[in-house]
Amino acid sequence: WNLVGNPYPSTIGWNTGSWTKTRIGASISIWNSAAGQFATWNGSTGTNGGTQYIAPGQAFWVKASAASPVLKVAENSKSNNASTFFKSSTDNTLTLKLEDANGHADEAVIGFSDSATVHFDEDLDGYKRYGKNVHLATVDADADVLSLNYQPTLGKAKVFIPIETGSDATGDFTLSASGMSSFGSDVSLFFEDTKTGTTTDISKSSSVKFTVSTLGDAKNRFRLIAVNNTAVLTAVNENQPVLGDMQIRLFPNPVKSGAERSVSITGLEGRKSSLRILDISGRVISAQRLNGASREVISLEGVSTGIYIIEVSDINTGAAQRSKLTVE
Repeated sequence: WNLVGNPYPSTIGWNTGSWTKTRIGASISIWNSAAGQFATWNGSTGTNGGTQYIAPGQAFWVKASAASPVLKVAENSKSNNASTFFKSSTDNTLTLKLEDANGHADEAVIGFSDSATVHFDEDLDGYKRYGKNVHLATVDADADVLSLNYQPTLGKAKVFIPIETGSDATGDFTLSASGMSSFGSDVSLFFEDTKTGTTTDISKSSSVKFTVSTLGDAKNRFRLIAVNNTAVLTAVNENQPVLGDMQIRLFPNPVKSGAERSVSITGLEGRKSSLRILDISGRVISAQRLNGASREVISLEGVSTGIYIIEVSDINTGAAQRSKLTVE
């Protein structure tokens, strides 16, 4: 880490003018004394109020990526804009926030980009610098602790991103997310609480509350699950073996609010089988044994809105068929 300062008696822009940034990461961090946290900016996204603008005489942190780094700023990097600035829209970017009962907060960003890898990307990611009271970060594939963490565009596999939470005191906390609208409808994002085993769909509930009784016991409690719904369901349909003449028929599909919610399955006569309903994160909503009738009707009353996978498995062979069900 290197602490440098704005040499001009005017505001400069990290993204403005002619900088020389040789073996220097793309992110800057500035201490925000009012928030008790470091504000970070990577050129397009910020946390804790971070922007590209650096005030006259302001010190800021940069991280060298190799030996003999060079950082130079030219006159044309001066700016008359000293106000807070954020890029108007950053696609596929989620801002996480951890807040205690006294209003102390910290932020971290998770994004997905064609330019990103699962490792640290100098042009996108930013290392975590810890502030006061509460601490929030995420962890990449190399165990780097980051305030800005960009991952590759979602493919067929579900992505699990560890979330690191911490605090200087015990008490009640809220972990929340904003920016869900920057993702397409084909993406689902979930908070997973590994302590309780619960999964929260961020599109339906953007925050989770929890209590820390012993310092450090919530550090690795949460992770973000990211799912490309289209890719996952395509993979399910491509890879599942067929159970003879069994045919899964879903009706109505999509299921509308107030309509009869049921799934009808034919072709199971005399066959020992089981049924599971899974949400898009893979969490089992319900499971039951089927009776081997020629037609099974399963009630879906009480199932909330969302995309689900109906899975029927042959108990003897383990072969399964799956189908998508949408509940609106």
